[in-house]
Amino acid sequence: ADHAVIFTGSGATAGINRLVSLLGVTDAIASGKRVRVVIGPYEHHSNILPWRESGAEIVAIHEQASGGPDLGLLEAALRDSDADLTICTLSAASNITGITSDVLGQRRFDLAVIDEACQSTEPACWLPLLRANRVVLAGDHCQLPPTIISPEAAERGLAVSLMERLVGRYGSQITRRLTVQYRM
Repeated sequence: ADHAVIFTGSGATAGINRLVSLLGVTDAIASGKRVRVVIGPYEHHSNILPWRESGAEIVAIHEQASGGPDLGLLEAALRDSDADLTICTLSAASNITGITSDVLGQRRFDLAVIDEACQSTEPACWLPLLRANRVVLAGDHCQLPPTIISPEAAERGLAVSLMERLVGRYGSQITRRLTVQYRM
């Protein structure tokens, strides 16, 4: 089965609704294919609703006693699926330490989505970029930039996100705007 990882923050419902469409989840289910969405223990309910409403099978990975997703359950959910499409969304993967932790191991992914990419420093984006065949940078490059405390680091370019730099270079040919935005 194909695998995708989706890095999300709370309140990203509109973006996930769009991903349900872009990943062809509804069409796959309508054509009789089996779609499985593996969710971690820290997912905000608004991030789960679009997957549930799509008709996909939802597999919840519970927290282990020592904290973090239960790695045994995660491994089993990814390995034992006979689904045509498996999507895994883990908030534990949404920071630099999460992406390099035991949660993801050495896995590669077909698709990575970096939420609020406009607020991420470019080096913070490199880790998921190196693990994915395709990437979606989600966010608004005209809003908040990365928080950089060091004036020297800002002068050397870290105050400009990868998303802002790419939009500046390639313009509207690489961007898509949501038509509806939900606020919590």
